[in-house]
Amino acid sequence: TGTTWRRWIHPVSVVGDPVNRSVSLAMTTWGGRLFLSGGFNGVTLGRLLTLTVPSDPCAVLPTPEACNTTTGSCVWCRGTCTSSDAAERIGCLLGHSTCS
Repeated sequence: TGTTWRRWIHPVSVVGDPVNRSVSLAMTTWGGRLFLSGGFNGVTLGRLLTLTVPSDPCAVLPTPEACNTTTGSCVWCRGTCTSSDAAERIGCLLGHSTCS
């Protein structure tokens, strides 16, 4: 089973300043990084952006309050925020109700 993400998690402290919106980017991955090149927003853009995505995006949420507002995608477990799938694998109780 995979984690179902219901919304983007993007604290500015992790992501950095937003870039201009654009369309028609070229994209590839290499060495665990995502490379975005070019784009168009009325003019041709000659930029290259590099993004590194953490293996568990929930880990960037620093407090139980921030973690617990993700509507179930992330849970606070053993002092850190983790995906609900990872929390289940390490034995954290998720508080799911059972159906009878």
